[in-house]
Amino acid sequence: QPTAAAPAAAQPVALEPLDRTGLGLLCDGEVGRDSPALARHHRLARSLLSAGFARELKPDSEERRRLATLVALPPTTRLRDEERELVWKFRYALTEQPRALTKLLKCVDWSDPREAAHARQIASQWAPAEVGDLLELLGPSFVSAPAWVRQCAVDGLRLR
Repeated sequence: QPTAAAPAAAQPVALEPLDRTGLGLLCDGEVGRDSPALARHHRLARSLLSAGFARELKPDSEERRRLATLVALPPTTRLRDEERELVWKFRYALTEQPRALTKLLKCVDWSDPREAAHARQIASQWAPAEVGDLLELLGPSFVSAPAWVRQCAVDGLRLR
């Protein structure tokens, strides 16, 4: 009999076997979800990189090679967390690369007002983007982004 101080332990779920092998089907609701601990770690790391010294960071040769590979990826490629962190870490070093703008904007946590404001500020300093990249900003990857992202794309296309 569980008490208020000691709740009952979770009981395993019994499933009916699907076939003669005795194997059953179990749906794990956590698959594909981000770990809360890892998400917190990334938020803390990003907040540290938002300090003024981020402007002075320069990638070494291995990081430059990885960044070049990331920038060259097709628009449909979803960046992994460590790739997003790398792009965010060296965002100032990437401002001269027009194709890197969309990759940077894919790394922004739009739910964080400070990060969103920082992205807007740095995007205004970016080298002019190519038409394909501007069209990507109008695509489904940026539906949750603020309106200024789409406006940036429209303004850039008008200049072409």
